[in-house]
Amino acid sequence: MELATRRTVGRLIRAGLVVLALVVVGAWYANKRLSRGDGETVSRRIAKTETLAPGDVQVTSIDGGVAITLQGDRIMAGLSPQTVEKIRAGIEKSAADDT
Repeated sequence: MELATRRTVGRLIRAGLVVLALVVVGAWYANKRLSRGDGETVSRRIAKTETLAPGDVQVTSIDGGVAITLQGDRIMAGLSPQTVEKIRAGIEKSAADDT
């Protein structure tokens, strides 16, 4: 094989690898972009114990700081209502002291 032919084949292989890399990166980016919003949502709503229907479950940690609730087909996790109220009261108290 002549030197010019080797260079041409080398350039074609290099160009093919660059195109392959761009296709892989493009496919990864398209997959990442399309996979957003798979039904996961974030809500600031607090599940109160009195709103639980039959079959719903609320599990609270031993110290009462964290609660996980299974409500219908949703799973909610966060601070327990008692802890949220305690934090809100502390914020209101500190806000009253601010000038």
